[in-house]
Amino acid sequence: RLHAKYFDTFTPHELDGMRYVYYPLHKEPELMLNYESPLWHDQLHAVKFLSSMLPAGYRLFKAIANTSVYSGYYKGVKDFLQPVMQAMALSLPVFVAQPEEKRTAIVVGILYFVIYMLTSRASKRSFWLSGLFRNNASALNFTLASGLIAGCGAGLLLYFNFPVPAVLLYILIYIVENLRKPIGMAYTTDYVKHDILATALSAESQLKTIWSAVIIFAVGSLAELFSLGIALVAVSVVLIIALPLLRLSLVSKSE
Repeated sequence: RLHAKYFDTFTPHELDGMRYVYYPLHKEPELMLNYESPLWHDQLHAVKFLSSMLPAGYRLFKAIANTSVYSGYYKGVKDFLQPVMQAMALSLPVFVAQPEEKRTAIVVGILYFVIYMLTSRASKRSFWLSGLFRNNASALNFTLASGLIAGCGAGLLLYFNFPVPAVLLYILIYIVENLRKPIGMAYTTDYVKHDILATALSAESQLKTIWSAVIIFAVGSLAELFSLGIALVAVSVVLIIALPLLRLSLVSKSE
């Protein structure tokens, strides 16, 4: 079955007539790639094949890059949220009668609960968000820029020692990721032929992993040399500069 968050973007009437094929995604090394499907073991070859199958006027790389870059960015920076939360917990005048370790644990637990609730709600509201834009490409372009700007703002606030608003912007990174997932899935299914959709999603998954590894390394290295705030700003600014390359074209689908 498809992910429940993806189903939430459709009405019951649309789901009733939907045709789809389930295909499990794999990462190398994996039996399905190395033995059962040797043709797709070379991911670059798979991407080139998918590009040749797209309708006229569309390029696969941008569609995959736009969705995979932000997911990689999200995965790369989300693990750095906890130390920011800990700094926030110590700066708040709450639970002051509790020991520092217990006080931090309580605040961090509450914040993660709030994040879970907000991101769950965001996934359900992604269909509403996409309706505010002319098409899914516009929604993906807007949310990509918004998430990167939020990360840059969180880094600046951390650098100037404002942990509370920094955490709020950090949470926005989580929310944007969950808003984008169903929209990105809808965009991919619209512009990639169904018989190669599984391979397109597999290539996208590979790119997410690569981007995540690169961003984790960059943020970790810069945080070690300077600070987490500077690291977030630097990585976010680099990706913001690259936005023109990641922007999806706002053209109509070819017949």
